[in-house]
Amino acid sequence: MQIPAGTRLLQDAALCPVRLASGSVGYVPRPSLAAAIVGKAAALDLDDAERHAEDLAFLLGLVTDPRDIAVRMSKSDLRRLRRAGAVLGNTDVWRHSRTPDAARAALLFLVGE
Repeated sequence: MQIPAGTRLLQDAALCPVRLASGSVGYVPRPSLAAAIVGKAAALDLDDAERHAEDLAFLLGLVTDPRDIAVRMSKSDLRRLRRAGAVLGNTDVWRHSRTPDAARAALLFLVGE
């Protein structure tokens, strides 16, 4: 199964322990916040783009310091975010963020606006 930005998601991930019902422990990759933001921006090209836009707004609201995220972004990542910014614009999708103004500001900072 192909996932947009899937390689990016796996490259910037931490292995998180998960205890199974049997008591054994396994590990699953969890993308960094930067990678998750890029992954959701890339997913806007898929079916159910509105859900992905809502998720992206939520993730952007989790950014406490956009400079920490910006240093992890490649040129390709920034292109995806610029495209996402054009899609999200001034829509009501921002209501899915706990901090809509901060989420918008984080996106604008990341894309250099």
